[in-house]
Amino acid sequence: MRRALFFLYCLWAHSTLFGQLDTAFYLPPIPEWLDQNQEITLSTPFPDAEVVVFNSDSSYFQTVNLLQGVPQTLALSSQITNLWSTYGAISLTKAHQPMSRTALFVRSNRDIMVTQRVNHVFNQDLVTGKGTRALGTAFLAGNQTKIVAANPAPEAAMGFISVVATEPNTTVVITLPPGILNTAGTNQMTVALQAWQSYTTTIAENFQFAGASIVADKPIAVTTGGNHYKQNSGAPSQDGGFDQLVPEDLLGSEYMIARGIAPTGLDYLVVIPTVDSTEIKINGVVQGYWDRASPATITFAGNQSNVGDLAQLEASAPVYCFHITTGSNQFQPELGMSLVPPIGCTGSRAVYATRMSGLNTHLLVIVPTSGVPSLKYNGAPLTASTKTSANGLWKSIYIPDNQVTGTWSLTCQKQFHVEVIAGEGAGTGLSGFYSGFDSDLDLLDPYLNLGSSILNFPVRCSTPLPGFFSIQSCNRPVEVVRTKVVSGLATVSDINPWDTLLTVQPALGFAGEIWVRLVARDASGSMDSVLMRFPYYPEGADLLPDTVQGCPNEPASIAAPFGMDQYLWSTGATTQTVAYGGYGPLVLYATSDSCAYTDTVWVVSADPLPRVLPRTILVCDSSYVAEIGEFTGVDSMAWRGPDSTRGVAVSSPMGGFSMAWDRPGEYILEKFDANGCLTYELVELKLNPPPLILQEVDCPQAWVWLQDVSLVQTFLIHEVPQALDSVSVTYPFDGVYSIYAVVEDLCGQVDTVEAQLPYFCTGRDQRWFPTAFTPNGDGKNDRYCLSSSYGGALRFAVYNRWGGLEYEGPGDSCWEPPLGTQGAFVLRVIYPEIEGYAPREEILPILALP
Repeated sequence: MRRALFFLYCLWAHSTLFGQLDTAFYLPPIPEWLDQNQEITLSTPFPDAEVVVFNSDSSYFQTVNLLQGVPQTLALSSQITNLWSTYGAISLTKAHQPMSRTALFVRSNRDIMVTQRVNHVFNQDLVTGKGTRALGTAFLAGNQTKIVAANPAPEAAMGFISVVATEPNTTVVITLPPGILNTAGTNQMTVALQAWQSYTTTIAENFQFAGASIVADKPIAVTTGGNHYKQNSGAPSQDGGFDQLVPEDLLGSEYMIARGIAPTGLDYLVVIPTVDSTEIKINGVVQGYWDRASPATITFAGNQSNVGDLAQLEASAPVYCFHITTGSNQFQPELGMSLVPPIGCTGSRAVYATRMSGLNTHLLVIVPTSGVPSLKYNGAPLTASTKTSANGLWKSIYIPDNQVTGTWSLTCQKQFHVEVIAGEGAGTGLSGFYSGFDSDLDLLDPYLNLGSSILNFPVRCSTPLPGFFSIQSCNRPVEVVRTKVVSGLATVSDINPWDTLLTVQPALGFAGEIWVRLVARDASGSMDSVLMRFPYYPEGADLLPDTVQGCPNEPASIAAPFGMDQYLWSTGATTQTVAYGGYGPLVLYATSDSCAYTDTVWVVSADPLPRVLPRTILVCDSSYVAEIGEFTGVDSMAWRGPDSTRGVAVSSPMGGFSMAWDRPGEYILEKFDANGCLTYELVELKLNPPPLILQEVDCPQAWVWLQDVSLVQTFLIHEVPQALDSVSVTYPFDGVYSIYAVVEDLCGQVDTVEAQLPYFCTGRDQRWFPTAFTPNGDGKNDRYCLSSSYGGALRFAVYNRWGGLEYEGPGDSCWEPPLGTQGAFVLRVIYPEIEGYAPREEILPILALP
C-alpha cells in the first residue's frame, strides 16, 4: 500500500517542467543480447528527493534518498528468469510482442534528472530521460544513417523501435519507411498494450528506418536507434546509437549543435522534417529541401581538432535533429546518437552528473553569450577551455576529459545545453544531452531559478505571507488564471494577475502548512501550474505532537515543521527529523524569519501499560505512600513530583511497588515494561478540601448546601435549624441572611463554617431611615444609622447643602459627624440590583439637631 500511495502522490504532483527535470519518467526497454549491463543515474538540483525506480509489477523496486547535487547510480546486471535480460532491457527472443516487467519507471517527490546508460563492453550509449515531455501520440524515429551491413562481432547489428504505454487499452501503430521490414518481415505493426506494457520491434542494420512513424491513441514514450552498427567508413567497429524521443508537437525549427571529436565524415546530423518541402539551412546556407519523414544527413566539416565548432540549423518547419558523434579520438571510433533540444525556451540552469565510468568523458556546453559570465563549472566560474566557438548570440565551450571530474556540475543564470560525449579507443562511444526539452510556459523556483512542481517557502511567523515565482516563456505576458488553497486554512489575494506576486492570509488561530495551487497561462495559451508551500507558525505555536510512540530499541522518528531557519534538539541534533527513543522529554529549539520557538515531545510506548493508580488521590495528610499491586506488567518505575522532587519505586513487602510522597501536587509515573518501553501516567495527589457552604439563587427560591463534609452537627440559615445538608428557602422580604454550620470535614475533624445569603427576589424590604439625629455628645442619637433587611448590600451617602459628600458606606455602617454638627443634609440610598427590576435609589432630607 505504501508503494501505491507514493506513486499516486507523484503522479498528482508533477506538472509541466524543464524536460530533464521532472517527477515522472518512462523508460522503454533497450534491446541488448549479451552483456546486458545498464545504469540508471539520478540527480537533483533541489534539496533532497525520495525516488523510486520500479517496473510494472514492482518485481524491481528500488527506493533512493537523493541528496541535492549528489548523483546516485543504480546498476542492473542480473538476467531475470523468463525475460532473458535485465530489467530495462529486452532480449531478441522477446521482440515483436507485448511485454510486462521490462520497462522501467521513475517517480520522485521532487524534480530530478534521469539518464539510462547501456554499459556493454562493446556497446554503450546514453538515453536522457525526457520525463513527462517524452509522452505523446505522434513520433518520427531517429537512427544513424552512415551504417552498412556487418558481420556479427559477435552480436548482431540491429536497429529497434521500443515503446511503453501509460494507459490501459492503448493502440500503437508503427509504420516503417516503404520497402523496409522488421526482423519478423513486417512493414507495419499494430499492437494493443495495457498500462506499463512495452513493445519492441527490431530491424536489420541494412534497413534504414529513420523517419519511421509511431502513432498511438493514448500517450506513450518511445526510444529508437540501434546496437552494434558498423560505420560506412570501412572501420570494423560497431556500436549503438539511440535516444528517447519527444513527440512532434515539442519540436523546434532552430537548433545549435557543437561538433564532437569523431573523425572526418563521422560527426554528423540526421534531420527529419515533419512537413513536406522543409527548407534546411546550416549557418545560413541552404542545404536543400526535404519532405516529411525523409531524413537529411548533414556532416560536420573538419576532424577532431574542430571539436566545439558551432553549427546553427534552421528549418522552415519543426524537425527532429539527431547528433551522431563520439567521445573517442581514434580514427575508427564507435559512435553514439543523441536527440538535440531546440534553442529558444529550452535548456537547463543546473546539471549534476558523473563521468561515464571506464570511458574518456568530454562535455560540449552551448550557452547564450549573455550567460557566459554566470556559467559555473563545479561551483567556480568556467574561465578556461581548450576550445570555444561563437556565432554572436551563442557560444560553445569544450571541457576535455582531463578536466571532467568524477562528479561534476554546471550552473548558469541562463538556460544552456550540455552534450556529454564519451568513448574508449575503437571499443565504444556514446553521446547524450543533459538539457531541457521544454518549449512551453514554465513557472520557476524563485530561489533556484529552476522549473519545479513545488515551490517551497521558508517558515513565516507574521502575516500576510508573501508568495512569488519566476517565469520562463517566449510568449509573454503571463497571467495567473487561478489560485486555490488546497490544504490549510487561509485566503489568497492576487491583486495583479500579470505580475509574479501574491499574498496568503492564514485564518485566525491557524498554524501549520498552507498549500496553494497556482495556474498561469502565457500569450500562446500554454499553461503551467505549481504547488506553493507556505509553512506558517506564529510565535508560541505547537511545532511537535505532545507524544510519539517509540522505544529504546525502536526509536520514534520525530519531524519538526519544514522550512525553519535553524533546528536544534536537546540531543544536539540540528536536522529537521531525528530518531529518539529516550526516557525524558525531547526539546526542540527552532528559529524562523523573526521568531524563536521551543516545544517538547515525549516518547511513549506503542503498547502502553494499563493505569495503576486513580487519576486523583484525596488524602488528609501531605505524606502518602502509593502502593502498586503485582501483575501489572510494570518491570520498573520512577516518578517525578512537584518542586522538582523525584524518586524510584521500591519493591513492596506485599508484592508490587511502593512510592513515598510528601507533598500534594501532580506526579508523573514513568513505567517501564520488560522491553524497556516507557508508559507515562499522571496522578494528582490532593489534600481533602475544607468544608464549603455553596448557594445558588433562582428566584423566588434560594438553594443552600454543604460540600466536602462527612457529618453535619448544626446547620442554621437566618438562625433557623435545617434538617438536611441541602435545602431550598424563600423569604417575604429581600435581604442578606446569615448561614452557620458546625460539621466534620472529610478527614473527621470538627470545623465551623459561615456565609451570607444575599436574597433579592421580592422587591420588598424591611427598612427604617431616620429623618433626624442629634450629634450633641449626650450619647443618644449621636450617629446616623440605617436599619434594613439588605444589610451591607445596601449603600448610602450623605451630602451637605452645597452638594459636598460628607459620608459614604454600606447599609450596616453609621455616619458619625463631628459633635455639634447642625443643619440640613441630603441622604442618598442605593439599593442592590435585583434581577428583573430597574435600578433603584432614594433621596431623602435629614436634619442634624442640637
